[in-house]
Amino acid sequence: MSKVDGMLLTDLPGVGSSLAERMITCLGQAEDVWDALRVGDIERLAEVDGLSGNRALSLCRDFASSGWQLSSKDATGVRGESGVESVACGSTEGIEKKKGVGPFLATSEAEKIHHKLIEELAKNARSKATSNRLKLLMPYSLSRVAELNSRRVLIANAMELTSSHGETATELRESLGGISRLSWPQMRCERVVVCADDKVAERLSPLKKWCRVLRISSSETWKDYTVFSEVTWVGEGGPKGKTPDNWNIVAANAPLGLVLPERTIAWAKHNLKALQSLSSIRSIVLPKNVPTAEAITEAVIDLKTLASVLGELGDKGENSEALQMVKDELWKVAKQIESEVQTTVSEEMAGAQLSLQGSDMLDMLADANLLQRRIASATEEVIDSAITEANNDLSTFLGQAGINLPRGIFSSAWPPKLDRSALEKVEIEIDERLELDRTQTTLRLARNLTPLISACDSAIRSLIEVDAWLTIADWAQKEECIMPKMVKSGVWVDKGRHLLLGFNPDPVTYGIGEAAKLKGDRQSVALLTGANSGGKTTLLEMLAQITILAHMGLPVPAKAACVGHIEKLHIIAKASGTQSAGALEQTLRKLAEVLTTPGKRLVLADELEAITEPGAAARILAGMFGAAIDHPDICMLTVTHLAPQLLKASGRKLRIDGIEARGLDENLDLIVDRTPRRNHLARSTPELIVRRLVQQCEGDAQSLFADILAGFSDEADSNSPTASLASVTA
Repeated sequence: MSKVDGMLLTDLPGVGSSLAERMITCLGQAEDVWDALRVGDIERLAEVDGLSGNRALSLCRDFASSGWQLSSKDATGVRGESGVESVACGSTEGIEKKKGVGPFLATSEAEKIHHKLIEELAKNARSKATSNRLKLLMPYSLSRVAELNSRRVLIANAMELTSSHGETATELRESLGGISRLSWPQMRCERVVVCADDKVAERLSPLKKWCRVLRISSSETWKDYTVFSEVTWVGEGGPKGKTPDNWNIVAANAPLGLVLPERTIAWAKHNLKALQSLSSIRSIVLPKNVPTAEAITEAVIDLKTLASVLGELGDKGENSEALQMVKDELWKVAKQIESEVQTTVSEEMAGAQLSLQGSDMLDMLADANLLQRRIASATEEVIDSAITEANNDLSTFLGQAGINLPRGIFSSAWPPKLDRSALEKVEIEIDERLELDRTQTTLRLARNLTPLISACDSAIRSLIEVDAWLTIADWAQKEECIMPKMVKSGVWVDKGRHLLLGFNPDPVTYGIGEAAKLKGDRQSVALLTGANSGGKTTLLEMLAQITILAHMGLPVPAKAACVGHIEKLHIIAKASGTQSAGALEQTLRKLAEVLTTPGKRLVLADELEAITEPGAAARILAGMFGAAIDHPDICMLTVTHLAPQLLKASGRKLRIDGIEARGLDENLDLIVDRTPRRNHLARSTPELIVRRLVQQCEGDAQSLFADILAGFSDEADSNSPTASLASVTA
């Protein structure tokens, strides 16, 4: 099975030999499969029997993120964000695997957030092709910083075009909406392709999907193939001199587009909307010295003749319309002229008289044919005149298609009649000319289209890339996003917003690690406390979204942001309940691996204490947080309701931040400042509710709730986090 740099198709996750064979059969050859994977042609891959659109997307993502990537800038291909978007089919150069590259999205929760972000981005796409391209976007880890920076430049350039050249951007949006990946139609052609050489036959083998491809035997000549109505002879051994009708003679190295011209024209018609969009884009006047505009200009630079060729696409031939019209009307017009001849003669002869003397009568008695000859002589001039006029009319009609009038098509006897056999010969001549005109037009169009096929395919691929970046730029403008600053570690946002809540959330300013703007916020590990429904989980998700977007090279929803380069993102969702002993052991093993394995990573965890009972959880997690603090490359933010217990169990100066609720409104909804207060243990929702009940109740009930509220205060005093918090601030 064909491979690239030692990699077989079956090396791809979930691809067995059966699926690999189906992929090759459907797409043509193994190199076509690799090409589709390289450029992310999801639609083309989804045509494979048993391969759904989601599975095709997954394969393309696996190929893109597994470390197999283009590296040779000398490979023949389309320029993309890494210099080259696709290499020549079958080449083993230009592809290498970077060692030690694992998935950036290290947990299922991270994958879910990435999926939701991509779906949100894809909603803004103008075409299915662009939507599919956006779905391929994956975060770049620390080992692929060069590619990340290249992506950031492309996005920034696109944002410049949309913000500074609005009218041009509007024109581009309209035209780019018609872009789609080019494909070959499913069809069978009557034409038979014949050659006399094994190497030529092998080169022609891809055409077997569309027509018969034959290699002649040693005992055959080209004459044995005249039985076929349409033939393309490729290479040596073909006819010399006069070529049989509907034969196409081409060189052994002729492009496949000329070998099977009907397929080439069908390709243009099948992709007409996309080709018209290309032509439209080429006509747009683009600004100078704007990188994205220059990329578009470069993408369509080789399509100078596209507009004129598309204009010829509907042509049936230089004379085909006239020939077809004459053929359709031939018998009707001829019968009408025949009728007019007879009518003209009858009208001319209506007042005619024949005078006979006595001697004439006697002569006619002696010669029975004499009367007939006298009558014919008297009518000859009238009939000849009418036939001459009829010949002129029919000649004018046939002349529209360049057909000469046959001699003697009308009989001179009375009544004058059409010669049906002569008219049938005219009809045969028209059919032959129509076929010749069609063949010549087909060959001419194929010659003009063939060099454009590769150029159009390259242009489409490049423009899908450009449209993806312009779509992101439009989305960024709509969502008021900015390009984040990439730093050494941590994450910090100024007025950051959660993108997927369905409403405009309160902006939040927060950060941990070296990315944080305030020196006192640069601890690598922090605990986040606060009331239920106060926004702690939302804050975690917002930081995750910004981290993922930043590592994809995309803008983030904030006034400003700094994001540290990492290898992996771990998002740990709140457990649904206390875990069994086996599940708890497995969870702890995974946590330990995350916190002890080398590599820069960000850990965002939501109520880890839910994995077991509170007392044990505090002791276990205190040890885990200690490991995180000691790890030089980990930043960790954890939502917890056990901050005092964790502080006591750890014996360390843990940073504890709090989303503080000022109270409850009349509907018992929290009144919350969504931005966490640094080094502050926030009050819980139950405490706020008890405090509200103390204010609302009277008598013994009020006393009861006051005692309960005092318990909250005693617990806070006994855990005494204030001193530790102050020391962290210092």
